[in-house]
Amino acid sequence: MSLTNAQIRAIINEIENKYPVETWVMNDIHVWPLVRIQLSFELFYAGRNDSSNTIKKSGIIAALTPLKRVFKSIFAFCKAYITDLEHNASSDNLVDCLFLSYTIHRTLLSNKWFDKFCDPYVDALSALGLKSLVLEMSAKEEYRIPRYRQSKFIQPALEGVLIRSKCRGKRVSWHEELTGFAEMIESLKKINPEISMPAPENLRVKVVELIDLKAYFKRILAKVRPSIVFIAEYYSLCGMALILACRECGIRTVDIQHGVQGDDHAAYGFWTKVPASGYEMLPSVFWCWSDYEAGVLNKWNPDFQQIHRAFVGGNLWLDLWREEHSELVEYYDNILDRLKSMTGRVTHVLLTPSQLADMKEWIFTAMQASSAECFWWVRVHPSRFEQRDIVRDMLIKHGLNNVNLDHATDLPLQALLRHVDINVTASSSTVLDAECYGIPSVLTDISEITLFPEQIASGLVTTAFNAEELLDVIKGQTEKMGKAKHVLKTAPSNREVVKKFLLTCDEAVSI
Repeated sequence: MSLTNAQIRAIINEIENKYPVETWVMNDIHVWPLVRIQLSFELFYAGRNDSSNTIKKSGIIAALTPLKRVFKSIFAFCKAYITDLEHNASSDNLVDCLFLSYTIHRTLLSNKWFDKFCDPYVDALSALGLKSLVLEMSAKEEYRIPRYRQSKFIQPALEGVLIRSKCRGKRVSWHEELTGFAEMIESLKKINPEISMPAPENLRVKVVELIDLKAYFKRILAKVRPSIVFIAEYYSLCGMALILACRECGIRTVDIQHGVQGDDHAAYGFWTKVPASGYEMLPSVFWCWSDYEAGVLNKWNPDFQQIHRAFVGGNLWLDLWREEHSELVEYYDNILDRLKSMTGRVTHVLLTPSQLADMKEWIFTAMQASSAECFWWVRVHPSRFEQRDIVRDMLIKHGLNNVNLDHATDLPLQALLRHVDINVTASSSTVLDAECYGIPSVLTDISEITLFPEQIASGLVTTAFNAEELLDVIKGQTEKMGKAKHVLKTAPSNREVVKKFLLTCDEAVSI
């Protein structure tokens, strides 16, 4: 049986209340953030089986898989490095700002791959006369080129660090304080004995990797000497390692919001216990899209907001689409107007699954039943492009001809949202994007509804758990909201927002 986000939050809250998690230290590092986030993912995925990704392998094949992945990673890097040579950045020059991001954050924009989380900041900083360097990771042997701006591919270096880390792991000397840790593990086994427990020996492996990655990032920091570091998704192991390196170097770090950040998100909500000096692996600043996310961070513990503060700066990628008559907006409006006119349908529905398991059989039933009135734009998650052909096979199997998969996946989400009437998803943060355009969303997974309390309260988000409910909601919401091109309200320029943020920093970058 799978757990809801609210149930996972309750379990973690109980652990924080019962055990001195803020005192758990390994080699001078407070490890609770590492444990908390790993545990939340383990609890979430326990009982959720994505059968298409569960393929049994023989012992020999399983043993060779890591080696095969390393070779694929090296080949993908070399190909991307040479093919997109002009966009390879150097880490030998001084910069004002450093960024850490993933290839999967890129979206195709006018034939170049634009990092929707980092590039808007880099553009704004450049307009202010400041230099930036983007470090780009690629966890899936994938590189999206040509890039919009220069970046430095670092995945091969990271792989090398992790390989060396595994070789030296048993030679590391330890001093640790984990009062109550063993008792916590025993209590978790009663909840679900099948989850991968954060045992001390496994945690030591992660901490060694963290320390070695930190050393790698410190070498880069020593070369480029940034005044501030931005990270898209701080709670990856590499993100935490860079934050740890920055903390030791006295450099401010900023987490860029990249999706849903509610009370039930372990990386952002319900931090009830914090050491006096804060957690070394958490950023100095959380850049939030709205007051809601900032409130989530601020309300749990007064000490938290003093050490790890929130800044409401908005979504800079979204703000690029606010200019109704910009060349960018007009270019994609023309494409979508043409594609929509070819469908011959009145209502346009955006389907945004986060994983294959979200493609439930009853959703296909609703798509079939609505073929005369509705056209469905099925968007594969940006981090799972490799699943496109699997989704395509699903659509063909169900005989659907009122569907566009490739344009829905390849075109920018913001371009699509200006032209669809409703968004259907299990849990995707597209709910927040759709809200900005005044577009209603339908949630199809009951375990995820606590992620969007404000949107549900406003009536802009509702639920459907079978085909009949989904068809009724689509009809009702589109009749209520109407069918028109959705335009964003104007907002301050990205340049002004970034300038305002830099001025709030104690050690502001000179602008």
